[in-house]
Amino acid sequence: ATCSSEDPADRAHSLKYQVLQRHHSKQDAMCYPKPVFMHQNSVCFGADAYHCPYMAFFNSQQTTKFYAYDACEVTPWSVLLFSSDTPVYDETNSSGFVSVGGWARFRCDSPGILELIHGVRAAWSRMLSNKLEHTSWDHTSSHEMSVIRHLLADQGLPYRLSQGRQT
Repeated sequence: ATCSSEDPADRAHSLKYQVLQRHHSKQDAMCYPKPVFMHQNSVCFGADAYHCPYMAFFNSQQTTKFYAYDACEVTPWSVLLFSSDTPVYDETNSSGFVSVGGWARFRCDSPGILELIHGVRAAWSRMLSNKLEHTSWDHTSSHEMSVIRHLLADQGLPYRLSQGRQT
């Protein structure tokens, strides 16, 4: 979505967001989309466009509307790697999808991608555990951390970041 208005309030009204409201029973049939509005004190308020279809927010508040604060864009790889739900492969007709938590679906033609996703998730978990057990461990020297950093930075596209650029 894009908006060409100069007024941040106009831009905020033109971009539509929604969250999946889950019932406390966690039954998928009782989930429904709920509109969410970017609060005017949020960094993302009045943005012209976003590069990713997903957003995460740290805080929310229900007043006259459901408002999100401290929001940021979330890339598909971030959803696949850091979601609390385990990604699964679904095949419908001739298309395959990797889905996460029943709310995010990414087209994928090969179920083999799950092996990569699960491997990277396991590596991330090992690094977190290692850092918690050995706080002096320099995680920046980890080859696994370098791979994950590059995967998140270039979204798995076949190009390399320049050596002078730190991400």
